[in-house]
Amino acid sequence: MNSLIEKIDLELSLYGFSVLHPKESDERQPYIEKFQKEMKNIMIDYSSENKYNGGDLFIVKKENLTIDKNIEQYLEFHKSNIEILKRMKNTKGYHLYTIFRTLDTKDSNHIAQVPHFDKQPTLKFMLYVNDINKNNGAFCLSPGSHKWVENLYGKYRYFQKFNNYEHISRSIPDSIIKRLEPVEGKAGTLIIFYTNCIHHQGIVSEGDCKIVRSHYRKKFFNLKFKSNRF
Repeated sequence: MNSLIEKIDLELSLYGFSVLHPKESDERQPYIEKFQKEMKNIMIDYSSENKYNGGDLFIVKKENLTIDKNIEQYLEFHKSNIEILKRMKNTKGYHLYTIFRTLDTKDSNHIAQVPHFDKQPTLKFMLYVNDINKNNGAFCLSPGSHKWVENLYGKYRYFQKFNNYEHISRSIPDSIIKRLEPVEGKAGTLIIFYTNCIHHQGIVSEGDCKIVRSHYRKKFFNLKFKSNRF
């Protein structure tokens, strides 16, 4: 376990993300099977609020994790992520913000499919529920691009006043866009990444893409900001 944590720490520092494939950790398999069963027969209801232009979106609020027996696998997923966070060197103070379950299809068309960095710096754990490749929506990341974002805009830009964030966060140099690469993997693949790293949800051309992701954020107070670019 220690060598695995060292691998994650190093890759997060160098690349902004780390990928764990199922063979590296069998601890994820019990709740993977539960997620697969839960998402097996999802029917997209376009009249539902829990969808986003062709996809299905399900949000688990953190206060429900310990009281709702129907979402126990989400609690298991969170607990395993917390174990990783506790052992990592630079993740003190990260707390669960929310958990999402998403389904993307060929009809999906939403803002997360455009390369970007997030407004609020977050550490995300993204779990593939089915086998995912570039044809059915593999998540894409640009290695090392978190350093460009932090150098230009600072780590704590969320607290600055700015206009037109959507445009700014998606105005990415071609050199970074060209380095975007899909993360392909079997069900059980886990991506851990800082949202300062340029990323986007993949485009589905066939099949579908089922992912569960949890968001962890720090609480910051009395900070001095690095950039006035916003």
